[in-house]
This record gives sequence, structure tokens and C-alpha cells, in this order.
Amino acid sequence: GDSGLEAARKGNLVDLQTLVAAGWDPHRATDKHGSTALDWASGEGHLSVCQYLVDKCGLMPAIPPVTSTARKKDKSGRTAIHWAARNGQLEVMQWLVKTVGVPVNLPTNDGTTAFHLAIWQGQLTLARWLAQEGRCDVHSTNRYGCNAVQWCAGAGNLDACKYLFSLGVEMGLRNRNGHSALHKAAFTGHLPVCKWLLETGKLGHDHMCEDSEGNTPAAMASLEGFHELADWLEAAEAQEKQRCKVITAQAPICDVTEID
Repeated sequence: GDSGLEAARKGNLVDLQTLVAAGWDPHRATDKHGSTALDWASGEGHLSVCQYLVDKCGLMPAIPPVTSTARKKDKSGRTAIHWAARNGQLEVMQWLVKTVGVPVNLPTNDGTTAFHLAIWQGQLTLARWLAQEGRCDVHSTNRYGCNAVQWCAGAGNLDACKYLFSLGVEMGLRNRNGHSALHKAAFTGHLPVCKWLLETGKLGHDHMCEDSEGNTPAAMASLEGFHELADWLEAAEAQEKQRCKVITAQAPICDVTEID
């Protein structure tokens, strides 16, 4: 592998400085996925290496790799802030946002933000900092129409779901494929999250319906081999349908003769 990238990944600042002095160029070096030395140092939490790469080498943390080769490799558009968020590197995140001035809502190519990635990986300390101190947009959606709730539901992270609920993030959002958070949790087999979404998140019949490809959450769970969850979702769907019928039957009928 690339010795400079490896030094950044391991936090070996002296080795990295030696390599740069010998001609290694951190502006051009990327791994097979297009990640830079700064991406690696940020994701691994090596603040001194990050500071050296930005302050001394002139890397721009808010800009993806600049070479055409790197652009072809890195189709995600993730930068240092995204890797720090994904891996819960709070000290690096604070430096990037407060000292360097990286925009806290900086999106990847598909509109994913640092907050999305922190929530996805259950990095709640960092997510709380982004929301409270960084004042990020906790309600943002990516290009596919997914908000942070769908990220943590798919990951099965119940604590993150509860945190987003406390922030007032929309639980019932459906993305461009017609997926709700319930679809995401069902697809990945997370029964506790499914239960919570229905009981506390107040998702209802609309969120148990088919997506754009004709799959209900129960069907998605079954297709992925989560048969116990599929059975539970089918029972919950039947119960919700019955509840809706009762409500409809009890609704007062408007007498048109009484309308002025």
C-alpha cells in the first residue's frame, strides 16, 4: 500500500513528515476508493496529523480529491468531515467545524451529511454535538429522500431513533422508493426498532403499505429470511387494518340536508 496513506491511518506524524520531505504528495495520493491521507487521519481520529495535512501541506478538507484519477475512484464525495462523523471522532469534528470552518451540512455526492453518517453508525455523542453546537440540519434528506430516521432504522439503532424522535425529526417520511423507516428496519431484520416505530413513533397503516416495487415491510422481511419478524409485521398490519375499520365505522355521517 501507499506508505504515506498508511502513516496517516496509523497517526505516525513523524513518518508522514519524512515522506512529504522526500517528495510524497498528499494532494495526489489516494487509496483504491479515492480516500486521501486526510480522510484516513480524520476517520481514525489523529488530530495532529489532520492539522499537519491542512496547516502545513495545504489540503482542503471540504473539497474531495482534486485529481481526475481520484475523482473516478471516489464516487461518493465523502470528505474528512464525513469520515470523522462515521467513526465518532469528536475532537477531529470539532476542529474541522469550529477551527477550519468546514460547513457542518456539507453533503456527499448523494446528499448524505455528517449527521446522517453519525446517526447511522450510532455515534450519538458526536451526533448530539453536531445538532447542539454545530447547529446542523437534523431534518435534511439525501438525494434518495432518506432522512436520519431511515438511516438508523436500517441499522437497527433504537437509541438513535429515540434521540431523533426527541428532536422532532419526521418518523413517517417515505423516500423516493416509497420506503418508510419501517421498510428499512424490516429489510434488515430489526424487530425492536419495528415495534418502537409502530408503538412510539406512531407509524400506521400507510407505512405498512407497498413500496414502489410492490413490497410491504412484512414482504421485505420475509424475502430476507426474517420470518419471525415478517409474521409479527403481518399480524400488526392486520390489527391496524381492523382498527381503521372500527374508526371508519364509528365516524359520524354528514347529513347533507343540514349543510347551509
